[in-house]
Amino acid sequence: MVFNVSSVFCTILAQRKMVESIEFAASTLNEHQDMVRNMVAVQKAAPVDLLRTEVRLAEIKERLIKERNALAVQYEALRAMLGLSDPNVHIEIQGDLESELDITVPDANVAMTKALASRDDLLAARAQLQAQARTLESVRATRWPQLFLQGSYGARWAAGHTMGTTSELDDIGRIGVGLEMLIFDGGVVDAKIKEQVAKLVAARHRLRKLELKIQVDVQTAIRNILAAQERTRAVQASVEQAAEGLSIERERYELGKGAILDVLDAQSALLDAQTNYYKALADLHLAIAQFKLATGEQ
Repeated sequence: MVFNVSSVFCTILAQRKMVESIEFAASTLNEHQDMVRNMVAVQKAAPVDLLRTEVRLAEIKERLIKERNALAVQYEALRAMLGLSDPNVHIEIQGDLESELDITVPDANVAMTKALASRDDLLAARAQLQAQARTLESVRATRWPQLFLQGSYGARWAAGHTMGTTSELDDIGRIGVGLEMLIFDGGVVDAKIKEQVAKLVAARHRLRKLELKIQVDVQTAIRNILAAQERTRAVQASVEQAAEGLSIERERYELGKGAILDVLDAQSALLDAQTNYYKALADLHLAIAQFKLATGEQ
């Protein structure tokens, strides 16, 4: 549950940034559209440039509607995870995906040792294996002779009159040793032993399978953290380059040295770079949450 909530939380943060980026792109295109319209009016640009800008702006607005809807769906998913049934309850989350990016990736052996000592599912599987071993021992013990000691003590009252010296109240007690031995059971005990042995073997296999799965989970989480860190650094540089490229193309177009398609392509490249950057940030935080889940960190 903690991992699922963290996943939706980080996804919402990334989605909000994506919506903001698209809103900024739409605002920029609106300004560019006004500029192109003025240039067309003074015959410094072709009317087709204005049409192309309007088409690209319509595409941006359509994408904005789609991403806003996706954001609303993610909020509803978070609301369901938090158990909020009232749709009028407003949820506003706070967080910054760009914080805590310099994360030290732990050593795989240390992480695996921690996981083997902390994972609740692994601890439960070990306890189940031990319980099954004790159950098998108790079933096997039914074959052994059972030696027991019995004893009782009480008093007895006569219901009517007594004769002679006999008292109306007598003390009654007994003690003895008994021995029970199973001679023939028609194979019932053997069948029960085989059943418990099979359950013990299955519990061992489940434990071993879980240990291997934990190893894969830890290694995968560490690799995802490293990959997400590299992606974040690479995409962050591309955002800066795309922003610089858009500025250059707009300046060239205003000076009559560039084409409208170059400006629109540069705008699209910047939006894609920003989207990929926020997705990479979300993936990094998700990888961290995945590592905590794999190692059993509370």
